[in-house]
Amino acid sequence: MYFQNALFAFFLLIASVRATAQNCDSYLMGIREDLSVTKLCPESMLNDLQNLREALDKIHPDLYHYIDKEELDSAYHEAIKKVSNDLTAYEFSKTIAKFLSSIKDSHTNFNPQNLLFLGPKDKGTLPFFLIKIGDKFFIESMYENEYLKGKEVLAFNDLSAQDIFNESITFSLIEGSSRSAQEEIATKGMALVFSQMSRFKTSDSVKIKYVSGMDTITKKVKSTNRMNLYLYKGSLIEKSVSYFFDHENKGVLKILSFQPKAMGLFKKEVANFFKEVARRGCSEIVIDLRNNQGGYVKAHEYLMSFLNINKEQYVVQHVYKRSKFDPFSKMPYFKKNRFKRKAKREYPFGIHSKEYDFMISELGSTSKITFNSVPDNEYNLTYNGKCTLVVNGLSMSASVLFAGWFRNTGRGEIIGWPCLGSISGTFGTNVVIDLPTTGLPIMISTVKFNTYNSNVPLLEPISPDKLINYSIEDVLFSRDPVWEFLNIKNEKLHSLK
Repeated sequence: MYFQNALFAFFLLIASVRATAQNCDSYLMGIREDLSVTKLCPESMLNDLQNLREALDKIHPDLYHYIDKEELDSAYHEAIKKVSNDLTAYEFSKTIAKFLSSIKDSHTNFNPQNLLFLGPKDKGTLPFFLIKIGDKFFIESMYENEYLKGKEVLAFNDLSAQDIFNESITFSLIEGSSRSAQEEIATKGMALVFSQMSRFKTSDSVKIKYVSGMDTITKKVKSTNRMNLYLYKGSLIEKSVSYFFDHENKGVLKILSFQPKAMGLFKKEVANFFKEVARRGCSEIVIDLRNNQGGYVKAHEYLMSFLNINKEQYVVQHVYKRSKFDPFSKMPYFKKNRFKRKAKREYPFGIHSKEYDFMISELGSTSKITFNSVPDNEYNLTYNGKCTLVVNGLSMSASVLFAGWFRNTGRGEIIGWPCLGSISGTFGTNVVIDLPTTGLPIMISTVKFNTYNSNVPLLEPISPDKLINYSIEDVLFSRDPVWEFLNIKNEKLHSLK
């Protein structure tokens, strides 16, 4: 009997140890629990942090452009201390995001959208967009609850809007010291962060506390599935290129992306706009790059070509670091062979030969290659009239390069909000690596684009000549404060999907 009791106690102990060991997970893919409660093992998180630090050293072209080594080491050690205990998957992703944001490179980051399809299938979400006016948050749009538009929101469930915003800042992109842009992006991302930091199902309701007149009202609204959060665009109409002419014959060109599906169609539509501007004899045009998250250098240079009055050279320096992830290593086989032949024909002079020298250099070596060109177009068409550029915090990457050129050449007035980058350039061309243990995907830059004042890294973002502010009336009546300021009315879009 004693032996049986001892044996039972032994197996109970083993079962207890196993249960304790299984209290945390290592790999996130396939996890069925909500990420706000799923615990990750310290050794798994530590392994991923160490691998991430090594990857940054090997891949990033200019890791200490905005910060010094001591600052990055300090942020790294802080993250190491954080993972010494079990963390939820959400808390670990936040730790990763905070560490990466210390680099101040908008292209090196962890996107919380990657968490969207992890966890249980019945994970609940609430799609919405807010606008921050002063220190208050107003509902711009909400999925299947448009009657709440314009209401000042105080809380979702038991989380205040301010607390959700503060959490969203951790995941938000930043380039240099572009704090205003970071806050603008954080406001746009609040729905995603709220859904990840909370635990509720698609069948659950969400309590919203908001202000109506002099009253504070708490109302329950239905949650929905994560796909709706992923797809919800509110009132936004997404076209890569669109244009219209207003009642005063102002031409307005809106470009939401410099990364079109077809470059030929992109060029055709941009050229069509400037042809129509010439035909109409427009004395004023507006280039709207709000929410344009960048794309191809060739695309924004093509836009420059129609505005480059004095046919000035556009100078940009590309900073590369040789790694298994640099742009030349990832080049498709046939494209790489074609590039090699072209480089050898012009060797040892020319840009391609310099790039080829970099391509065959040792892993870990860096190279700075300066490109000089006069942007032109096949129509030899240049618009000489008044031009206004509109940007906001979601104008980033290639849009920052264009805005820097626009400001440096004095081509016209910039209005809107500070964009995500400075006049001295931006990072770009990022690659995705998966952390080896948890499987979380991380984006790391492979190129730094230096433009004007490139010898002195500038942290301050490109700020508009005229800062535009939203009013509650703009939200309620779906008014664009930029168009109000410019007195632009009767917009009839001609769009390229």
